[in-house]
Formats: sequence, structure tokens, C-alpha cells
Amino acid sequence: MRDNNLPTDIIEFEADFAPYQPTQQRAVEGVRTFQFSHSKDGWAGNEKMEGAEYMDTSSDKKQTHYIKDFRNQIKYLPTKRPKDEDEEDINSILNRFLIQNPNIKVFYK
Repeated sequence: MRDNNLPTDIIEFEADFAPYQPTQQRAVEGVRTFQFSHSKDGWAGNEKMEGAEYMDTSSDKKQTHYIKDFRNQIKYLPTKRPKDEDEEDINSILNRFLIQNPNIKVFYK
């Protein structure tokens, strides 16, 4: 991301479910990355991605590539910002980012 002059300080974390070819990827420096993989995933495999926090998914009954098999893992994702950043809400952070990067288009549904 830094190669493209995109700031990483606005991204709280990345959750990577069944990453394809995880040994050929690495987490973005400065972005906390959680890797969720299953032992019987015939598509993506179960190897670790460099720089990511490898999450234990052994409690999932089905260990496949199907995204619904990861449903129980959502509860392990962070739910709030660190205390030193509580005063700035996500809308302020997004607005600051868009002002600094006017060529980026954002679409809302």
C-alpha cells in the first residue's frame, strides 16, 4: 500500500479468510492481519502467511474453503479502537483520508 502512497493508518485490521497461496503473500506492514485457514481446504491450503496472526480454527466442524464454514471465527475479530484513538471516530478518519487523496473515488450503497 505504501508503494502506491496509500496510508495504512486508517485501516484497523485485515481479516484474511482462506487466503489463496498464503506462502506467496505477506501481511501489509503496519496493518494488523488475522489469517483464518482450514486444515481440509483443497483450494487455499493451510500454510501460514508471513506477518499475519495465524488464528486457531480447529473448533470449526467443517474445515473447507467455503466462507460460511468460517462463521464462528468472526467473534475473534477486534471490536473497538485502541484507547488513544477513541476521540477520533471513523467518519473523521475517512474524511481526512479522502481530503488528502482527492483522486480516490468512494461509492456508498
